[in-house]
Amino acid sequence: MIYNSTGVPTRHDLDGLDFIVKLSERIKLRSSNEGKPSMGARRKDTEFFHKTFPFFVWLLRDVTQSIPPDCKDIKEYFLTRVFKDQRQSVGDKAQKVAESILRFFPGFQAFSLPPPSDDDKLLRNMNSNKSRLNPRFLSGLKQFKQLLRSVLIPKYSPNDGEIVTGEGLAALVQLYVDAINTPGVIPNVQTAWETFVMTKCSEACEASLKLYDATMNAELSGKLPCDSDFIRVKHELALQKGVALLEKETFGISATTTEKYRKKLTGSFDEKLGWWQLENGKLTRAACDCLLKKLKKEHLDPVLARLGTEGAKMSFDDIQQGYKRIEQDFKASAKGAKDVCAEVFYEFHPLLMEEMKQYFGVLQQLKDFDEKKSLEMTARAYQEQEMKKLEEQHARLEQENRERQKDMEKQQSKFEEERKRLQEQRAEDAKVQQEQMENMIKASMQRAEQDRKEFIRQNQGLNARLEEMERLNQESQMEIARLNQQIHQNMSQQQEARKPGFFDKVLQMVTGVSSLIAAGAGLAAAVPKCNVM
Repeated sequence: MIYNSTGVPTRHDLDGLDFIVKLSERIKLRSSNEGKPSMGARRKDTEFFHKTFPFFVWLLRDVTQSIPPDCKDIKEYFLTRVFKDQRQSVGDKAQKVAESILRFFPGFQAFSLPPPSDDDKLLRNMNSNKSRLNPRFLSGLKQFKQLLRSVLIPKYSPNDGEIVTGEGLAALVQLYVDAINTPGVIPNVQTAWETFVMTKCSEACEASLKLYDATMNAELSGKLPCDSDFIRVKHELALQKGVALLEKETFGISATTTEKYRKKLTGSFDEKLGWWQLENGKLTRAACDCLLKKLKKEHLDPVLARLGTEGAKMSFDDIQQGYKRIEQDFKASAKGAKDVCAEVFYEFHPLLMEEMKQYFGVLQQLKDFDEKKSLEMTARAYQEQEMKKLEEQHARLEQENRERQKDMEKQQSKFEEERKRLQEQRAEDAKVQQEQMENMIKASMQRAEQDRKEFIRQNQGLNARLEEMERLNQESQMEIARLNQQIHQNMSQQQEARKPGFFDKVLQMVTGVSSLIAAGAGLAAAVPKCNVM
């Protein structure tokens, strides 16, 4: 904040800045105090103003007088002459203004510039006559720019470590103006910032979801049914785009603040992935059912039809070969989720066995008939189904693990950036606090100095934020470890399923079920049919 005035000021010039004293009455920094704040609460609140207020620079224009010889620069003149505590009465307005400048604002600087020229014609058009301006003015202007660069720092929000971007500042200004124009409402810095953060994060999540949907539609529309891995690859691509957009749109907002929005967003991504997988499963099942009917009609139906007319001339191997051709062509042509394909193929066997029951008597007469072989076909299909399920589960866990690891890496990266900002803010804050303390000492403002010391002692917000970041980081690492353990367990199950003993157990189970079916069929045949009148 650059305050311009002409000439060398005196204490009487402070009277015109009485609006600064009223800042604590006209602006509320925090939202913790409900209703009308007490004097004690208001005074404590003013000690937080310098967290969000800008640097105060008093620029003296057209100065022709010299400062006193016992002052090394114009800033010292302000502190020891203009700001110095010379309290003559309790209601000294000038002293209250001086204290407010050093209490509310994080830092104070003063600078003086000589007149650019004493020629009125040059002053009317300075841009076109820069070469004819006072060299001391031009030199001072360069020095003033250097001074500004030395005190320019990012604007921070009431929350430690959060940067107010240009968009955030514009939103805050709009909220302040709306509050000022509403009778009885006092602008609240923290409430305004929280409103901006909530609106910004919600809008960023909505935009990320739209980007995810657009990416998935562009990558998958017209390509279903397809392999589940293909959907997962496209999901990860869309997820990365969505998260990157969220990161970009919420730059400057702390990781702890955006964490809940990030979790909600990734949860929405998972739900949308589930919809694509469900849709892919439906289309896979429909396509596989259609394919199996076609292959059965082509390879097995002609063989079964011959059983009724020329069964004696046939062998069980003819049926076996028809089944193998169906299996080979199905595995070669089936498209979609592999676990669904295997599930549909296994479900095909009970239907096939039901149809073959009518030929059971003929089949038993075939010289090479082996019921165990027919059960082995079902057992292999069951084993294939279970294997594909385990593989799908393993792939899903691996995908979740990759997503969590990438998310943790992004969070760690954001935590590191935030940690760096917090450390820079803490260092800068300590520097300006010390400078303001020295300013107060020079101005003999003992009460303001004590208040500032107490605030420095009590303000532990930065350390608390760093501890919260460490806690979230540890939780992310524990979640990754849990997912890794699940993947290892799933891999063990797959290895167990590949062992020969597993196939024997499956065969025994399927054989038992088939025996029950056959027994039921025999019992039904033994029961005489009745005519219902």
